[in-house]
Amino acid sequence: MTRRHYKHWPLLRSQLTAIAVQASDRQCFFRQFEQWSIEMGLPLYLWNAAYKSIQQIKSSRITPTDQIVERILFETICETSLEGIFLVEGIIQNIDSDKDLQLKNIYDALFQKSQKTFIVLFDEILDVPMHLYPFIPQLEKPFPSPEELESLIIQFCQGHSFLQESDPLPLLQACTGLPEGEITLILNRLVCEVKTLEELADSVLEYAKEKLAGKGVRILPPPDVPKAAGLDLLDKDIDKIASLFDPRASSWKLRNPNGGLLWGLPGTGKSLVAKMIAQRIRAKMIAVDFNQLVGSTVSESLQNLKHLIDLADNSGNVVLFFDEFEKNFVGWESGGSGGAMAKMTGELLSWLQDHTTPVFMLATINRLGLLPAELVRRFKYVWFLGNPHNGALYEIFNIHLGKYCPNLHFSDSQWRILLDEYRGCSPDEVGKAVERTLETNFHSLVSQAKEQGKPFNPRKYLPQISLEDLLSERRNFTPASANKAISDQLYAIRQDADFARPTSGRDTSRFARINRGMFEQSGAKNQGTGTTKLNRKPNSLEVI
Repeated sequence: MTRRHYKHWPLLRSQLTAIAVQASDRQCFFRQFEQWSIEMGLPLYLWNAAYKSIQQIKSSRITPTDQIVERILFETICETSLEGIFLVEGIIQNIDSDKDLQLKNIYDALFQKSQKTFIVLFDEILDVPMHLYPFIPQLEKPFPSPEELESLIIQFCQGHSFLQESDPLPLLQACTGLPEGEITLILNRLVCEVKTLEELADSVLEYAKEKLAGKGVRILPPPDVPKAAGLDLLDKDIDKIASLFDPRASSWKLRNPNGGLLWGLPGTGKSLVAKMIAQRIRAKMIAVDFNQLVGSTVSESLQNLKHLIDLADNSGNVVLFFDEFEKNFVGWESGGSGGAMAKMTGELLSWLQDHTTPVFMLATINRLGLLPAELVRRFKYVWFLGNPHNGALYEIFNIHLGKYCPNLHFSDSQWRILLDEYRGCSPDEVGKAVERTLETNFHSLVSQAKEQGKPFNPRKYLPQISLEDLLSERRNFTPASANKAISDQLYAIRQDADFARPTSGRDTSRFARINRGMFEQSGAKNQGTGTTKLNRKPNSLEVI
């Protein structure tokens, strides 16, 4: 529910009001009302169930008064004829019949009194029954607007010399979706532990992730590689999305994109790309199993979905991630659970179309045709990820080999052998092949040490991978694309690939394949060793 900003309170002149306030914003809330109390010439009081007596707020200090609350606070206020602004915490949730009558009675009493007595009911969540809406206007202290957030961050950075010259964008993105009071508390707590603004932004983001995880939400870890290799066109799209997730983009009346579909076969790096997008826009990545939202009734299912959407909408920069999304819509228009699924889909469609919060919904799909067409149209981006060309495959190998053997070096002729033999392999298959090769080599060293009766200390050995090792590992598996069912599926996907945005440009690397006629010679002179079979003995390994 969207409520008016609480700064409209002086204009209402209502003697009974309810305001939604985050716990971390209490001090900001108190300071604002103290300022209003001074302007109105009225004392400011505070009470909640943990106090025996009414407290007074003056000069930012909370001190007890002599007025003891014996039974019901509202009776005490009316009987003592106290004038002032009363901030009352914790009674606007779970309103039972007794509280309902008390609120009606206090409204009547305040209406009949000529004294200047104002009661402000505040809590994190307001639970006002519909029939009390006319009597109790509802306001809220919202999260900072983009302008307020920028002002808050710049003011904080000006107080720390090592932050003054940095672009505040990373910190703006990390603090989006946090209340004003919480931002101030967390920044002051974390700033002593970092040396750069980037590190501070990362620390704030980790805090926000832990906070969400505490609510039972599954937060995915960051990617285990520095980038998604060979996806140059997709990388440009991600840069554009990241710029639109700058809170300052609203000054141009621009809004962040609502979502994207990552379409392709398993193993082409869709989940990795999703993590990369979350990392680039400094977002929390919430993983969701759509089927788990389906309850025993349609009402319960819709409630589960709305709870998820509300959580995402109120958590700042968020990537809402659905893996293998199309599987949730098999038979979605039929009865039974399909009835719930149809209504949930409608709710999701409306939210995707209308939401303005910094939430980017990202879904991976293997078969686009299983998704409802009206759902596909709601996504601003649809990307197609196919198997990598030689230039991309070269980058993928370099990333995975660099994790274990950063000083490894192959000659161009050796690279051509490797790329030729791994042609048709997905990025996931390449990564697993490199990992299995290293595991095999490690096990071999352990076994040799046992046979020789010598102790084995792996710290004395650097990880080693040779071209022969990688080619040997390639003999141990068949790429998924070689499977007829998958190759047929890949062909079907490629027939519709023009529907989606490409993720890789033309291969312009030195390893790009040259198309030749059927009877044209291989041109070994230009290609070095050219193509080879798996049993061909490669050149020796070069290490620098």
